[in-house]
Amino acid sequence: MTTVKYIDGIDEVIRLNKKAIEANYNRALEIPGFIDKVCELEGKTSPEVWNYKFRVISGITFIHNDSEMRVHFSMGNKPRPDGDKDAVLAAIDMSFEDYEALPSIRY
Repeated sequence: MTTVKYIDGIDEVIRLNKKAIEANYNRALEIPGFIDKVCELEGKTSPEVWNYKFRVISGITFIHNDSEMRVHFSMGNKPRPDGDKDAVLAAIDMSFEDYEALPSIRY
């Protein structure tokens, strides 16, 4: 079995992003563009994607500046429009505490 962390919905992305900006971390998101991109990738409206679970990609998530985690996560569940099977990723910096508090699933 594998354990995968995820960010539970766009409200949580917004909360974590606000904290990243307030903490002056290097990596934060431009939220309207992020939401637009998720909608574009999924072919859905923002209410339809609001509660998506965004999978954290563990192999490229790492400690950054010895003070926070740089968390890469998938922006959608479908292949990219150009046919590439790799997920489109976003990245956000967050505290160790927030990273450890992310929910996870086993499959």
